Amino acid sequence: MNQLSKDQVKHLASLARLNLTPDEVDFYQKELTTIIGFIDQLKSVEVDDLPATEQVSQLTNVLRTDEIKPELNLDLKDCQKNHPNMINRHFKVPKVN
Repeated sequence: MNQLSKDQVKHLASLARLNLTPDEVDFYQKELTTIIGFIDQLKSVEVDDLPATEQVSQLTNVLRTDEIKPELNLDLKDCQKNHPNMINRHFKVPKVN
């Protein structure tokens, strides 16, 4: 892999909405070129005879199924008692900045 040009680094930085100083452009030019070189090395590894791997830890889904528990459902009137600012059936909360 040839070294990335400074223009390519600046273009990548603009895509990521980064404002790089000239020193940072030089730094990332070397770093990104090295990373792309490693990727090029990986491309040369022969993997045709290896089986596809989808899950390396052999874990299965450990989530429970959703169930409605009536004892946990709150009545609207109970909710209104505990909240001072109700508008119709909605909770009025402070604005989030």
